[in-house]
This record gives sequence, structure tokens and C-alpha cells, in this order.
Amino acid sequence: MRRSALLFAGATLWLFLAAVPVLADGGVHVASSNSGVSTLTADSCAGCHRAHTAQGEYLINQPSVEALCLSCHGAAATGATADVMTGVQYALAGGFRNPAIQLGALRGGGFDEARIDSANTTRLSYLRNATAVSQRPRVGVLASSEPVNSAHIAMTENGLVNPGVAWGNGAVGTGAGPAVTVTCASCHNPHGNGQYRILHKFPEATGVDDAWVVDIIATFAANDRLYTDVSHGLLVGDVVTIAGTGTAADGANRTVASVASGSSGSYFTLTGIDILADSGVGGTVTRTSGVPVTDASLPAAGDERNYTVMQVQGTEGNESTYLLYASQVSVAATLGSFNGIAGDYTATGGDYFARNVPWNPQVNNPACDPTVYPAPAGCSTANSAPNGRPSTFSAQITAWCASCHTRYLTNYNVADPAVPTSAAHGWANPRPGEDIFVHQHSTSPGRDCLTCHVSHGSNAAMIGYGSTNYTGNYTYPDGTVSASSRLLKVNNRGTCQACHDPTETIAAGTYLGPVAPVP
Repeated sequence: MRRSALLFAGATLWLFLAAVPVLADGGVHVASSNSGVSTLTADSCAGCHRAHTAQGEYLINQPSVEALCLSCHGAAATGATADVMTGVQYALAGGFRNPAIQLGALRGGGFDEARIDSANTTRLSYLRNATAVSQRPRVGVLASSEPVNSAHIAMTENGLVNPGVAWGNGAVGTGAGPAVTVTCASCHNPHGNGQYRILHKFPEATGVDDAWVVDIIATFAANDRLYTDVSHGLLVGDVVTIAGTGTAADGANRTVASVASGSSGSYFTLTGIDILADSGVGGTVTRTSGVPVTDASLPAAGDERNYTVMQVQGTEGNESTYLLYASQVSVAATLGSFNGIAGDYTATGGDYFARNVPWNPQVNNPACDPTVYPAPAGCSTANSAPNGRPSTFSAQITAWCASCHTRYLTNYNVADPAVPTSAAHGWANPRPGEDIFVHQHSTSPGRDCLTCHVSHGSNAAMIGYGSTNYTGNYTYPDGTVSASSRLLKVNNRGTCQACHDPTETIAAGTYLGPVAPVP
């Protein structure tokens, strides 16, 4: 029996080594190959599956999903250039990782280590309008990785014990959230789907029924907005079925384009239809599908996408003006500029906060005076757009995260319970019926979930108020205590100070940070 087992193990290892695929961008994760559209003789299946010698369920050639993913994306692997354990993207050489050249720090951090310079936040104050001052924050990149204290997946390598709770998942008033087990495949589609970072297109937000219906209270006759008495059910990217008295609305399927508020309450903008335009009242909206996050096109053969925090401002629809591909980053690192924007594009370049793109040096160059409003042309920035689509990325990624964290998404709550159509900011007005997730920070373009959080793991330290006796422990919604950084990018909840000056004493043009920026 022992000899048979050894022979089996050796044969399995040989099969795995013999069938490692040549990796281009997406590697074995290209949808057109795995779906059969591009070819019905693709060899990509063998990279992960075995028909007779599988080691894990679904016929995978490793004992677990994590082990399978890390066989290419791990720190010791030689395949994929994205090392999700130490939070680094390597350069590409011959279709594989070149361990001698780091391209930059991964946008999602790492599951074991990360390179977020969480102790050295930088910000520049500027005039948002004629009188109000706002902040442009930046969180840079460390030269070497540090251990994480917060990660979406608890692994042997990181030594974390996650509480296993999907915070804010489920209906209003249902507690902190249900117990969950998260793997790599919980978020990513290993076969490819054409979405940003091969993120699953969730069919629905857990806890929201397929037949979920809201009453349409009123609409504008001249556009495609509808008001409802429910502020938090529909997400950007959801497909809804319209039914009611409007002739143009009956039986139509449309996609939610935005969620906002107006004088009559919360409204959801749907693309391509005037809802109940002839009557203005009545009708229902039934949600039937989920949230996509669109991506840039696949790069040319021998190239791959840029998964680092390096971003620049570009022209939507023109991929050549964004740092979307590894080849662009490599060239920019050599030249010291990209798309006319000078800067540090080496392995330690980039901005983890990505509140304004680009931060350095565009907003600090001689053509930019932050004390002037309207802002001079040299101060021009854009929202985070790692997929090259600044008009949709923030809303889509926030809605995607809210597919699991359903009660984390808010802009407006009911201002007066006696008037369901009244709406005001969620940070000032409680969510009706909720006892845990009552008041929340707004999520909107430029302030999406990934502005403050990373997706894989963070090395931000929660030390406390500066006292060595203060543990930095904070209470989770379920009552447990932890010093976890909650996947944040700045030490000690300094995320707040990165964007806010509650004293209103900092003048426009004030730079705060450890090292003066170099234009």
C-alpha cells in the first residue's frame, strides 16, 4: 500500500510539472479559451485539473483551492507574475515571472505580507471651492514587505484567525452578518469571465430575494429616474424588470446606472427608458441579476495587465493613455514619465490611496497652485481607474463589494420616518430598522470601497493613541475584540485624517507628510 501511494504521489507530481502552461496575461483564466469560443482543443484545463489523479474536489490537482492558486500566485511560485502572498507584481519574461525584477506593489496588498507605507501618509490641502478646503491624500509604497495583520483569508502563513463573519450581509436588523468561509474562488472566477480581475458577477446580493420588489413613488417625465421608498436595495449594475402603468416601461429590462438623492427621496437611474412617463405613479421594480465590473481589453501576446498601484490620468476609451499594461509600466520606469506625466514608476512608485490620480507629482508641479480656485490646469486629477474607466469603476467596484457587504453601501437614509420619500446623508440620518450599521460614510465616485481598503491583506498597524500601554483593540459589531486593521491602508484609523481636517484650521496649499514631494 505504501509503495502504491508513493508511486501515485510521484506520478501526480510529474503530471503537474509536465503540464504547467505558458502564462500570458490571464494565463489559464482566459474566458474565450475555457468556454471553447476561441478553440475546442485548449490545453489550459490541464494546468489545474486531473481527470484521474486529482488531489482536491472539482478534480483540482492540489488539496485545496488556496493551494491550487498559490501554486502559481504564491511567493515561491515561478508562474504568475502576481505574487498575492507578499503583495508584489514581478516583470514578465518568456511568459513567466522574472523573480529578479519587481514591477511594483499589488493594488490588493498581500495575504501574508504587504508593502503599504501605512505609517507615512501624505496630504496636500487645496481649495475645493471658493471657500472650502479639501485634502488630496497619498499613501506610498515600502521598499520591502511587512507582515499583514488583516486579510480576507486566514492562512497558515499569515497566522490570522478571522472571525468568519460577512459583516453587514443580509437584511436590515439581522445582526453583524452570517458565518462564512472565504476562499480565492469566492471572489474570483478561475476560468475567466472578462470582468475586472476575473471577479465573479454575483447574481444577487445575499439576503435580497430574487423577487425583491419596491414601489415606485414618483418619476420624472422627461428622464429615466425613479424614486422609491427603499434606499439600499438596488445596486449600480443590477438588471431590473420594470412593470407598471407606463407604456414605455412594461416588461422592460434595464440596468441601474447610478444611485443618488433628490428633493423627493432616493432615486435610481436606469439606462435607456422613461419610467412611467405618462402617469408618474405606481408600478414595481424586480431585481433579477447582479453587478459586473468591466475591464480593459487583454494586452498583446507577451504582455500582461498592470496589477500595481501605479496609475495616471488618461482619456477614457484610449487605453494607451493609462498604465493598464505591464509593458507601459516598464517603459515609464525607464523614462521617468508616462502620458506626459513625470514621476516615479519604479517598484516603489505609486499611490495606495488613489483618491486623486495622479497624486505625485502632477498636483504639486509648478503649474499647480492649490490655493487658487478654480484650480489651474496643472492641478488636474481624475478618479481611480485601474481599468481605464473612471466614469464607471468607482460605482461598479463599490456595488460589487456590497453584493456581500449589503449594508455597507449607503449615500442617503430616510430623513423623516413619517415621510418615506425624505432622504438625507447617511452619516447624519440613521438607517431605519438597523441597530448595528446605523450611520455610515458615503460611498461615491472617488470614495469607493477601495479608496480606504485593500482587498487581500494590509500591513497597517493599529497601535493606539501613542501609548505603549494602549493595545489598539477595537470591538467588532458582534462584540469580539481585535487589533485588526480591517484591511485599511493607514495606521491607527488615520484614514480619517488623510481626507479630513475637522478643526478647519489647515489652509489651502499646506503639505503634510514625512518627505516633501518632488515635482
